[in-house]
Amino acid sequence: MSQTDLSRRNLLTLSVLVIASRSAPTVLSRRLLPGPFPRLVRMPLPTSAADIQAQGGDTQNAHQFRAPFPVSHAGLSWHGAPDADIETRYAGPNKKWSQWEPFWLSADMSVDTNLTNSKDTSSSRFFSALLRTEQALEFQVRVLSGLVSRMEISLIDAQSNSPSPAIPKGDALPAPSIITRAMWKADESLRAKNPSHAPIERFILHHTATSNKDNNPEATVRAIYAYHTETREWSDIGYNFLIDAKGHVYEGRWARDYKKEELHDGEDQTHQGVIGAHAKNHNTGSCGIALLGNFEKAVPSAAGIAALNTLLAWKNAVHKLNPRSIHKNLPRIMGHKDVGSTLCPGKRFFALLPAIRKETEKIILASQLENPGYRVILRSGKVQNFGTAATTTLATHTPQDNPPHSSASTPIVSAMESATGYWLAAKNGEVLAFDDAKFYGSMGGKHLNKPITAIAPTPTNKGYWLAAQDGGIFAFGDARLHKARTADHHTLSRIITMRASIGGRGYYLLSSEGEIHTFGDAKFHGSLTPPTDENRDDPAVALVLLLPQSVSSLLDSHRKNDTFR
Repeated sequence: MSQTDLSRRNLLTLSVLVIASRSAPTVLSRRLLPGPFPRLVRMPLPTSAADIQAQGGDTQNAHQFRAPFPVSHAGLSWHGAPDADIETRYAGPNKKWSQWEPFWLSADMSVDTNLTNSKDTSSSRFFSALLRTEQALEFQVRVLSGLVSRMEISLIDAQSNSPSPAIPKGDALPAPSIITRAMWKADESLRAKNPSHAPIERFILHHTATSNKDNNPEATVRAIYAYHTETREWSDIGYNFLIDAKGHVYEGRWARDYKKEELHDGEDQTHQGVIGAHAKNHNTGSCGIALLGNFEKAVPSAAGIAALNTLLAWKNAVHKLNPRSIHKNLPRIMGHKDVGSTLCPGKRFFALLPAIRKETEKIILASQLENPGYRVILRSGKVQNFGTAATTTLATHTPQDNPPHSSASTPIVSAMESATGYWLAAKNGEVLAFDDAKFYGSMGGKHLNKPITAIAPTPTNKGYWLAAQDGGIFAFGDARLHKARTADHHTLSRIITMRASIGGRGYYLLSSEGEIHTFGDAKFHGSLTPPTDENRDDPAVALVLLLPQSVSSLLDSHRKNDTFR
């Protein structure tokens, strides 16, 4: 059961089969809801001497139990040895048996169970992680080693044929996009109504020990929810948030009723977090975040870790916590194994924690590095200052000769430097890369409603945006599209230039009338009023952003002022 290399050679194999003979096994609990899912049955497995067949691993003559419905997930509980080696195999409608798969012990499911090496574990009940069983109809279960009794299998159908609603896009950092309980179709009748809350002081990371090749993570979240509430008989799903391999963040334990447009943050209205069930003696004051999958040998996906970093940055920023600090002799961000005798969150995931803490802090600091102001430069040389920009005199420069651009089929309209090279953008959307600047794509040869007017690189120089005259934005490389932030947007038109925000998670657009349009984390400081007959002949021609203090200075400032705890 524990995730260790257990040799199966020369083992006296005790095959405990889900045997029905000609009659169905006893059903301890059956939840067949009016809707198509979830469905769950709990059934005891025979472990008495009269029921056991010593097959030596041979199950050719065994009777198979047919499930009452196609099973998407299965879990096991038992009394006895926590490290018992128990396996199952299953067959679907095609009657083809799967390979034998172990039921891994789940420390998250056994948070109230003694997992020490005590010899007397007969009274302790242990739970496995869920197995993805791909609509199985028949099962076999066998015990390869370890004394067990009172085994019980939970069969769950968490599949849904109805399409999932589109995932809402979160606002600019620090808030991520979250798939709400309604969106992953949580059956709210399974949970208790009055959860407890406490101030959030730490974050405990887990893996669910489920399949790393999950083609329906939403169903797995529903299955975990049913397993926790119906089999484990908890008041709700144990985790506060879950994250799949594609980086989708799922709302976990129910915290309260939210208003229609309110962010599902897992907290009450006083910003106290709902208390989950994921780490014994450490649930109160912690936020439990689980990555779907098993990461003892496999590495979490890049998308999953990126989503985790964003989620942690958001939560730490809201509660003014330093993600790299030590709190009560424990890391602010920790793995389950830091507070319990468990392999969770898996060896490969646990090894990433130092980098996760560092990246979380970096994201928080970048989100606070807002451009403090900017200058709009008009054709006449006049300067309009916004934010903290101070009045200055525009210097006169002799324009340099244009670099060669004979390979572009239309005129160059914008240029932008990278760290060691530069890009040129043509009116028709072509992009030319020079020196060490890399080419990431263009709109050349593609339909444009209006011509391209600007190019802007990302802070990493690993991508860029193209802006069209009508405000259309095209992203290449690591550039991403962002939601509009400006409170009073006029119609996007006559866009002449764009600039990325200092954090790289947003951008500014400037029209020839001097109107500023902000997107993502770009902070709006003001804009020229719509043009009149008096100023129409003096259009805006450029946008200059003011740079904030350095990251290191900002970090020192935070620590001196105890902004982080």
